[in-house]
Amino acid sequence: MNRYLYTIAYILFNGASVLAINKVGNQIPVALMILLGSGYALLFFHLINIHQTKKMYRKVWQHKVLYSQTIVVFLLMWCVCFILPVYYTPALLMFFATAWPSFFGASTLYLTERKRSSLYLALGIAVVIMGYYLALFSVYPLLRYGLMVLGTTIAGITMFLYSNLSYRMNQAGFAPSEILAVRFILLFLVPLFWCIKTHEIALINVHMLWLTALLSLLSLIIPVYCSQISIQKIGPNIHTIAMGVTPFVAFLFELIGLRHQHAISVDGIFATALVLTILLTKGVFSYATRQRLKKV
Repeated sequence: MNRYLYTIAYILFNGASVLAINKVGNQIPVALMILLGSGYALLFFHLINIHQTKKMYRKVWQHKVLYSQTIVVFLLMWCVCFILPVYYTPALLMFFATAWPSFFGASTLYLTERKRSSLYLALGIAVVIMGYYLALFSVYPLLRYGLMVLGTTIAGITMFLYSNLSYRMNQAGFAPSEILAVRFILLFLVPLFWCIKTHEIALINVHMLWLTALLSLLSLIIPVYCSQISIQKIGPNIHTIAMGVTPFVAFLFELIGLRHQHAISVDGIFATALVLTILLTKGVFSYATRQRLKKV
């Protein structure tokens, strides 16, 4: 059970973080939110590794291809994850950003281990995902719906890719805190250039600094640290399957904080369907396995 503590902590904090992104993103420009939030996280994790900086960046140079892949995927992942909760519901993002990785994780486990439980889990998750997309077709106008499908698919694919790339970095000798320190650079620089070009940088004030500091703590520091340790302890495929529980937690936070959102009932139905699919599939096959072992 101890090996899953960081996974549970990640699910809880990640579920709460999308509500925070929604609240802050409706008060300040999204690019500034990403810039300041990633800036705090970049500073925090570099301070943690201050005595290992040279050694850390030597590793980056030795594994520059892997590192480049990781930070590009991380940039795409977080840009989408910061934008979608502002223009849609927080639980919607959390559903697809975790349901897709759960599907890919279960599919990968089936292809590598040939367990029927993983195949049925992947098929069950796929049915829930497609059902949610169909249900949302009548909720949003066509253009907005198309952008939502594109954005959520990118979020899910990049989330799965990042879990595997960060696991490979860990296998290459990077400590979890080192991976967290070096991965924010591109996520900080791209919105920095954008904010300078659009003059949004001039909008920064003390209130905004405090707001984004809290956001960074809730969305980019605590959950991602827990995620990194979880990936290290249980592996990327099991971690991505466990992520499927997060939408239900996000829905509960959304239910408390955004009671009048028009799509909230749809979020709740499919978040519940996803978590039940994961828990029941795993539970049924675990029970069947125990029964077979008793007969032997």
